[in-house]
Parts: sequence; structure tokens; C-alpha cells
Amino acid sequence: MHRILRYLIFGVLILGGVVGTYHLLAQAWYFFNGAHSGDAKYYWTVGQAIRNGFTLYTDTFDTKPPTIYLLSALPHVIGNSVNSLMTLTLPAIFGYTAWTMTRKKLQASIGLLFGLCVTLNMGFQAQAWQVEWYGGFFGILYVSLLALYPEKMSRGHIAALTALLTMTVAWKEPFVLSLLAAAIILLQEKKQLSKQFLIPLSVTAIIGITALALFGYLGGYIDTYLPAQFGHHIARSMPMYLRSIQVGVLGYYLSQFSIIFIGVIVVLILSVALIRMKTQKWWAIALSILALLLVTLAGNLRGYPASNHFVVAVPYYAALFYVWLKYAKGFSAIGIPVLIACTLITLSSDTGFSAYAMRLKEEEVSRKINTSDAQMMDAVLDACNIDRYFFVEERPYMEYMHHSPLNFFVYVGPEAIVYHSPILIEKQLDSFSKAKIVIAQGDAYELRERPEEKALTEMTFRYLANNFTITPWECAADLPMPENYSLLFRNDPENMKPFPYTMR
Repeated sequence: MHRILRYLIFGVLILGGVVGTYHLLAQAWYFFNGAHSGDAKYYWTVGQAIRNGFTLYTDTFDTKPPTIYLLSALPHVIGNSVNSLMTLTLPAIFGYTAWTMTRKKLQASIGLLFGLCVTLNMGFQAQAWQVEWYGGFFGILYVSLLALYPEKMSRGHIAALTALLTMTVAWKEPFVLSLLAAAIILLQEKKQLSKQFLIPLSVTAIIGITALALFGYLGGYIDTYLPAQFGHHIARSMPMYLRSIQVGVLGYYLSQFSIIFIGVIVVLILSVALIRMKTQKWWAIALSILALLLVTLAGNLRGYPASNHFVVAVPYYAALFYVWLKYAKGFSAIGIPVLIACTLITLSSDTGFSAYAMRLKEEEVSRKINTSDAQMMDAVLDACNIDRYFFVEERPYMEYMHHSPLNFFVYVGPEAIVYHSPILIEKQLDSFSKAKIVIAQGDAYELRERPEEKALTEMTFRYLANNFTITPWECAADLPMPENYSLLFRNDPENMKPFPYTMR
């Protein structure tokens, strides 16, 4: 009976590995062929602005650290190749770490299976060309190195940890909280936490400030980015402690990937708490709760939930797994691997080759339409010697244009800027005053009915009606115009009236 059960368990693990590998190869192929998150259009637009010579946070703005925009300024084939390579590498990192920790083939295989789960979860929740995807990769590397050598204090080891911590936080600052949670789980002594997390974090801050200064971004980062992101966003939302206890939101986004994977994480949390209680007594419970709260806060720091935001938790998942792997006994030693395999076996067919091929085909149709529109708009701007355009309403053409938006904040037009920091509102509407060509969707500007937006959209409508015309300037009179958009030309570009607004 025991032999049959053993064969059954091995069969489940093997089947999980086969199914997981299929999904992994499909994801790698999908990412290599240019799959990207919805936010990529903003990253690519800012990347093009950097190529055009504009300064991040001073001439153009979006809501992430510089790293993603610098990557976006490179040929996209580089990013696509990196995304695919990361997909294939992540499970191997878990497998290698598990093998080095235990020297057992079965444990290494379980590490590979867990790595498959985490990689596919990251691809599902964050998608390619997303900051959490890149930060999660380097965060897992940091945690893996920490798990392999928790007591090592050499300069080379600290330097390696510092480099990995820097590369994690460089994609998104809230990763600091999830890495702290992972360090709390893995390290049992204050000295270890100080030397392997706090010291690398301090050096990371110095490296970050230096890099920002070298690229010329430091002034805008301090004056605009930090107040807008970590002042206004945090102040306008619920208190921090409430955001940290919304563990259910973390579970909700995991459930969209796999209900069973929630079980894996819950059992890991409980197992690690019990393991640590043997040496840390009831203090282990407090530390386990603190780590979970830190991770939830990291995912919810922006004040509104989104699936990709909670990918910051993956270094924490890795830390839980490595602690469990080292001390696993009893039911969890069998139950967790089976749950991991079942997660892979039951994954949706929506993450397979055929589904991805269909998505790529649909994206290609959309890309051709938007590229054609962008080329016509670029031709008008070139013919009239206009460097930048201002957009209102939807703009799927934006990432395909060579010219950069005049809008300071590329994420929104004037109609929705009211939800953001006063700093961004002022800069956005100031840039509207300087616009000589405005691109609008369709042939009529749509007035918003939401109370927060209504006054500003009415003001925008009047400003466009009084200061712009749909009749092209002479320089563009013979050029074709995109079918689904209207190019509005300033009536008197030599005497431009400012947008009429006052900041309260």
C-alpha cells in the first residue's frame, strides 16, 4: 500500500513537472515574441522621449523609477529576449538553490516545481515589460543567495547581496518591504539582518542617488516624483495600517492564478511559523505576522489594488519555501509538493501555446492599425516642424510615434489629471497651454459626467473650441489624416492663450 501511494505521489509530481514545463515554454515563447503588459505603452513612450533627448521627471513623467524607461529606450528585441530568458532561468534558480541546500535530487526537483509555479504566477499577474516582473526576478536572486549562505559575512558576499538588492529596488521601491519580510523569515539573528539587509540597503540608497545624479534625474526625482508618488498617493488613500492588513486582497489575486496555489502559500506560512517556534518560541508568531503585513503593505502601497502590484510578494514566497525545504518533516513534506504539482496540473489552458498565439495575432492586427495612425501623425508634425503634440482622450498610437507627447504626465490626458498630485496637475495643464497641435479621438470631444472630472472637461472643451481648428495648417493641408482621430491645429500659434485654470 505504501509503495502504491509512493508511486502515485511520484506520478503526480512528474505530471506536474511535464504540464508546468509546457506552460513555461509557452510563456517564454510568448514573451520572446513581444508580449507586454498594458502599462508598457507608457514605458515605451517615456523611453522614446529619452531617446528624443528629454529628461525624465523634468520634461516627461511617469510613475516608476528610471530603470524601466532606460530599458524601454533600447531596441525592444532586447527586452523581449530578456523576458524570455528570465522565464526559463527562474525555475532553475529555485532548483539549483534547493540542490545546494540539501544535496538531494528529490528536493531539487521540488525546487524546480515551485520555481515553475512562481514563474508562471509572475507571468500571469505582472506580464512581460512590467516593473514587478523584473524586480521579482532580482528579488528572488537576492533571497536565494541569502538562503544559501545565511551566516556568510564576507565583503564579496555583502557586495553581491547589495548588487541584487539594488537591482530589485531599482524597478520598484516597495520591494524594500518584501525583501525585509524575506530577510525576517530567513535570518534568525539581528547581526545577520544588519549585515545582510540593512547595510546593503544603505549602500543601495547611495548607489541610487549617485545614478540619478549621473543621469540628470535627481532634481526631478526629489522635487516631483517623490512628492507625487509617496506624498500624494499615500496621503489620499486609506491609512497605512489598514492597507497592511488587507491580506484578503493578496489572496484574491493569487486565486485568479490558482486556488490551489493559495493553499501552498498558506501551508508554507504555517509550516515556517511552526519551524521557527522551535528556536524563537512565540516570538516566531509575531515575526511571521510582521512579515506578512510588510508584504501586504508592499503590494498595497499605492492605495489601490492591482494584480501586478502584488507580485512584489514573490521574494517572500521564495523565503518561505527555502525555510520549509531545509526543515520539512511530516505531513508538509508530502503535502506541499503534491499541492505544488496540483497547482501546475490544473493551470488554465489560457496560458498555453494556442491561446498565446491567438493573443499575438490579435495584438499584431491592433499594432498595424496603430502604427499606421502614428506614422500619419508623425508626418504631419514633421511637415509643420512641430516637436511635440498634446493628447486628449484615448491614445493607443502613442507608443508607436517618434514624436513625444507634450503632456507632462503620459499616463493621463487633461480630463483625468484631477486625481493626481497638485504638482502633476499644474505641470500637465501648463503643458496644455504650450500645445500647438492636439490629437483627439474621433471627431468630437467627450464630456465626462463624473463630478471630479466634469468641470475640467468642460473647461478643456471650451479651450479646444476657442483656440484650435480642425482645418489643417498649410504645411499639412495635403497630408492624409488618421481615420479615427482628429488633429486640432492652434488658431494663432504666435499668440497662444494659456489654459484657464487656477490651483486651489
